[in-house]
Order: sequence, then C-alpha cells, then structure tokens
Amino acid sequence: MGDWMTPLIATALLQNVALNLGLGLSPALDATSNGDRALWASLLGAPVLVLASALGWLLESLVLRPQGWDALRLPVLLGITALIAQSAVLGLRAGPYALRAALNPHLALFGVHWTILGLGLVLMPAPASLGAALAIGLGTALGVGLVLVPLAALVARLGFADVPAPFRGLPIALVSLALAALAFLGFNGLVKV
Repeated sequence: MGDWMTPLIATALLQNVALNLGLGLSPALDATSNGDRALWASLLGAPVLVLASALGWLLESLVLRPQGWDALRLPVLLGITALIAQSAVLGLRAGPYALRAALNPHLALFGVHWTILGLGLVLMPAPASLGAALAIGLGTALGVGLVLVPLAALVARLGFADVPAPFRGLPIALVSLALAALAFLGFNGLVKV
C-alpha cells in the first residue's frame, strides 16, 4: 500500500486512541448528551488533527530533528494541537449564527477534547513523510469518530433500558466500551505496522 494508506488504516482501526488509550471519550460517556456532541466533536476534530499532524511533522523534520531536539516532540506537538484547537474554537464562535447556536453549549469542551486527542498523535511513531503525517491525523480523527458516535448513541439508549441498579450510568457505558474494544481487536492482523 502507499505510504499514507497503512498509517490511515492502522490509526483508525488498530491503534485507535479512544479504545487503546481512553483518550477523548468524554463526549460519548456523557449520559446527558443526545449524541450531537459526539458527532460534532468527531466531524470538527478531523481538520484540527490533520492540520496539527502536518504542522507537527513539518516542525519536527525541519527544526527538531536537525537540531537534535527530539525530546521536545511531546511539548511541541501538544502545543501545536492546543493552538490549532483553540483557534478553531474561536473561529467557530465567530462563525455563522446557526452553527454557533448549535455548538454553543459544547464549544468550550471541544478545544480541550481536540487537545487531548493530540496526545494520540504524539504517542504514534514519528511519520516518515508528510503524506503519512496527514494520514495519521485523519486516521486518528476517523478512529475516534468510529468509536464516539456509536458509543454516544448506545449510552443514550441505555438511559432508557432496564439495567440493574448497580450498572446504571457510567458502569454500563464502560462495559459497552470494553465490548467495543474487543470488537476492534478483530482488526488485528489486517495491516502490518
């Protein structure tokens, strides 16, 4: 496969930061949410993570590696992701009224959510090319979306289900998340990383 297809599939399915590391699950585990928050967090997070991954790769390959500052990869990538995430939140606040009205209760959390997902970019191996960096950013966003949206719908549905008292709320959501993680284990062996 191309130099971008393997990282895309690997980060979306195999090295899913939501399931492997538990990053960015708050929009899905919130029982009061009706799934809109998880959907918007997934859709709007994709450009943020792709841009952060591309800028992080450029900065790493042009500045950090040539200077021997490889240890600064974590703070630089997190800083870039936080800067892009907060800029996106400010841009959304200045956007059209209909979009602002739909997202207003959740905008403050989106910047934090995307910054936390940026940690997943740091924990991935350093990409070899810009195409691979873009694929890692997109794959991370797709993988989180693949987990967040169905899990948020499931948690909302479990709110009306007849669940035993000790399992109501977060415990049954975590059991459901564990079952989703087991389902994603079926993708192992699909791509050699």
